[in-house]
Amino acid sequence: MSADPVDVMARTVWGEASGTGAAGMRHVAAVIMNRVHNPTVWGGDIVEVCLSPNQFQVWNTNSPALARITKVTVSDPWFLIALGIAHAAVAGKLVDETYGADAFFAISMKHPPSWTKRARHTYSDGWHSFWKILRVSQRSGRPDAPVHSVNTAEKDDATPKAIF
Repeated sequence: MSADPVDVMARTVWGEASGTGAAGMRHVAAVIMNRVHNPTVWGGDIVEVCLSPNQFQVWNTNSPALARITKVTVSDPWFLIALGIAHAAVAGKLVDETYGADAFFAISMKHPPSWTKRARHTYSDGWHSFWKILRVSQRSGRPDAPVHSVNTAEKDDATPKAIF
């Protein structure tokens, strides 16, 4: 597996959200970058954040998506879009539409994950529900400041576009 952060992020984004269009892939990329900006919790860089065990389902050894994400090539138009999103994220040019989310789950899940009990909902894009996990501030002893709560169901159409 490549240690190139753009490649690892693109594979993660493509595997987690290629069926959600460019918007959904941007949202997953934003979660990755939000985790990178909190290295004491999630890992020190993009590769570590993406490949940490049990953080992104597509990298789990028992995931059926693992073979797909390791074999995908630029011949897949959605992977090309994922690469563009990853390049933008690494360059610091990706707008965080998730309002600081550092976690998400598919809204198709029957029950929300248990970690949502200690998190604040920040955004929903119609496929995923995005959350900021609350941690007690070492300075104040209180949970992190609240984040914006937004709920949308805007979806990209199924045609790949090179708009990031």
